[in-house]
Amino acid sequence: MNLPSDFITYTKQLFGDELWAKYLASFEEATPVSIRLSGNTTRKDVEHLPIDREIPWSSKGYYLKERPVFTLDPLLHAGAYYVQEASSQYLDEVLRKATEGLEINYAADFCASPGGKSLIIKDYLSETATLVSNEFVRKRAWILAENMEKSALADISKSKKLEPTVIVTNNSTDEIARAGYLFDLIVCDVPCSGEGMFRKDHATIGEWSFDNVMKCANLQREIVSNAWACLREGGVLVYSTCTFNRYEDEDNMEFIVNELGGEIIVEPRKFIPGQDCGEGQFMVAFMKKGECSRKKAKCRLNTLSKTMEDAIDKDMPVCELSIDDALNYLRGNSITLSAEMPKGIVAVSYKGFILGTVKNIGSRANNRYPKEWRIKHL
Repeated sequence: MNLPSDFITYTKQLFGDELWAKYLASFEEATPVSIRLSGNTTRKDVEHLPIDREIPWSSKGYYLKERPVFTLDPLLHAGAYYVQEASSQYLDEVLRKATEGLEINYAADFCASPGGKSLIIKDYLSETATLVSNEFVRKRAWILAENMEKSALADISKSKKLEPTVIVTNNSTDEIARAGYLFDLIVCDVPCSGEGMFRKDHATIGEWSFDNVMKCANLQREIVSNAWACLREGGVLVYSTCTFNRYEDEDNMEFIVNELGGEIIVEPRKFIPGQDCGEGQFMVAFMKKGECSRKKAKCRLNTLSKTMEDAIDKDMPVCELSIDDALNYLRGNSITLSAEMPKGIVAVSYKGFILGTVKNIGSRANNRYPKEWRIKHL
């Protein structure tokens, strides 16, 4: 692996010889594949997947023996599970420790796309709570919205109870801070130099430089400062990166303690390929002790509209599809429903999980699956 010389010099000194050797050896190993179940999905629901073992720090996470063709599994599209890197699922354990006894009415994920951490946060919220899941980059915000909405469809499929309200927004963190909201829990999985992703995504290697590291570190401080401004007293902030250097990790942790007044309530943990079964990740949680008063709103949040979730009525007729019909539906093709299905709008499902809706006209069912969600390449 052709790593940048400055990265080698700095990180070898940071790790020490033994850990550095394990890290280099990890590039010769297969990248671990892992998933996390959504909502009320059970392991039995996904027994068709090559599950190997549980992820120790994740209540719903599993390593797979090999990587299947996820695109050909309708349950992925139905939001039954999410393909999520194992180390990032450590948020599950952090929230278990950090939110014990904490009443969470309002939560926020400041840098949320593609949505894995928001899905974990959602599991810690009551049906009366609200999650603001935000992404600054517009294109990525729509990916986030799709994943959150598919998870909501899985909730509808598996449970009749109400779920927390999820609002997907496309704002800068400064705009959120100026919107006048106060949150009980904020997660900041900040943009970083991506050192922990070198093994998984080789393109990140060519983008690395010390200049970029320092730019990221400064941006991260801006993001957590904005988050701190709208965190209520007694609220919890989780800070995470997928990088190794102390400028973006330990130095920013100290910034939150010394400059913002944060109290560490879950000690930092750093995941390193070769040492841990996953990619790179740094995560730590803080409590806010200082006062925070609600400010007059000076900005409105840019909320993304829902594509499919609001079109699903829990009482509408549901037609169970075969694997072939399910994949045809997900490609955007017309399908034919069983003769006993009524005409009009009908929900279609696979293994009990709702995929979306069709308009049944009898001879065929016209596809109403969102065009931007459809399977385009196999």
